[in-house]
Amino acid sequence: MKNKIYKSIILLLCAFYFVAMSQTHEIKVIGLVVGTNDYAAVGATVELYGRSYTSLTSLGSVTTDAGGEFSVNFRISEGYYKIGYKISQGDDFISGAKTISSGIIDIGILQIPDAGEVQALTVTGKILDEYDDPVNNAQALLFADIYPTSKILDTVFTDESGEFLSQIDLSTQYANLGYFVSKDTLILLGTAQIEYDSLHIEGNMIKKPW
Repeated sequence: MKNKIYKSIILLLCAFYFVAMSQTHEIKVIGLVVGTNDYAAVGATVELYGRSYTSLTSLGSVTTDAGGEFSVNFRISEGYYKIGYKISQGDDFISGAKTISSGIIDIGILQIPDAGEVQALTVTGKILDEYDDPVNNAQALLFADIYPTSKILDTVFTDESGEFLSQIDLSTQYANLGYFVSKDTLILLGTAQIEYDSLHIEGNMIKKPW
């Protein structure tokens, strides 16, 4: 009897996931790419990916025009929450992601750095539960998206105040820092843009949607 109930629950969850992933909407991704010399990166390859909680899907690639700009339209499933990108020219590249918040995703102005450049990054965080109380001993995975894969940079745990600290030597080829915080059935998943030599992550954990 219990096995039948468990199977029914699993089938129901799969059905909900299938419905969410089968519904699509159109989005537009735009951006401007410059090279290490600050001039427009003409003919750079822009690879785009759609990421859901459980999968990563290639959305194809485009090349930048004579002004270093690119623009592409496509349909994406409702289950995807961010667009990943890898922009390359020769051996140099920059990789990152943008959260899907509207029908137009502006990646902005991206400069392809020289391969091998490294910066020291200090990452701090404060993790709360759904009631705004600090979460103790939550595991925080910090990673860089090198699409179509990811590289774990550090694993830290929150203290009694829900806070954590990490020191990372990070390649300038990564425009964003990804994070996945988990404890029991609670998670916090997101991407933060790297603009300076320090980064603060703060948010409320939610129950796993899968």
